[in-house]
Amino acid sequence: MAAMSRRIYYNVPCILFRDFLKSDTHTERVLGDVLRYAVYVEYMRLQNDVPDEEERFLTACRNMGAEHLCKNQVLMIGDSLFRHGKNEAFVSLDSAKYWEQVNERKTPEQRALFLAWIALKSIIGNKPYIKTNNALWLSRMDGSSTTKGKQFKKKSIYSDEIEKYNSPYRCRRLRALLFQYYRVSFFSDGVRGFYFSLTLNLEELIKAVKQRPRTDAIGKYNEAKRAALEAFNHEFNHDCNLK
Repeated sequence: MAAMSRRIYYNVPCILFRDFLKSDTHTERVLGDVLRYAVYVEYMRLQNDVPDEEERFLTACRNMGAEHLCKNQVLMIGDSLFRHGKNEAFVSLDSAKYWEQVNERKTPEQRALFLAWIALKSIIGNKPYIKTNNALWLSRMDGSSTTKGKQFKKKSIYSDEIEKYNSPYRCRRLRALLFQYYRVSFFSDGVRGFYFSLTLNLEELIKAVKQRPRTDAIGKYNEAKRAALEAFNHEFNHDCNLK
């Protein structure tokens, strides 16, 4: 495998990142599967444009920035990955970030941070910001599209590699490191879960959250309660002034 200078995006299911932190061997396999999946999808996309199978495969490899891949292996493994991942949550991975993981030596913490970032990207999609919680975040890190279960239960619901992050302190530390190294902004408004953004800075995120329309039931109830209290105080003060 070899990187290319132009920017490419690999749109892959999160399930491919399952076992990413298990060992160096698993990390290498996961990264290999990401590229094989991307090449396979591109190969299938080119079916009508490039009839010759060999030329189509070479074109798909070039388009995805891949070299020295085995055609039979890519088509066999890629087809299996495609079928297993078609109903899963997806993430759009910048090729520059991908090749950084492939070509540079990373510590276990750096690998975990990359996986945490991937999980957040799969949750937010193209939105400027979104609210989520630790349970869904950890589930995505574990390769699951949906929340595996209630967070911080005594019984492990994640793989051993993800379970080690299953505590409020360790999730907060992950968020702090993501803010420092990946420029991810986080904000909690005092309720369960947290808001985050990959594009807004912290000040912009807080402003967006505070100014968002309150359309939920709790928001409407609180606004009605506040209005009723203001009306009562107004009437009460008015009556006191008359006396």
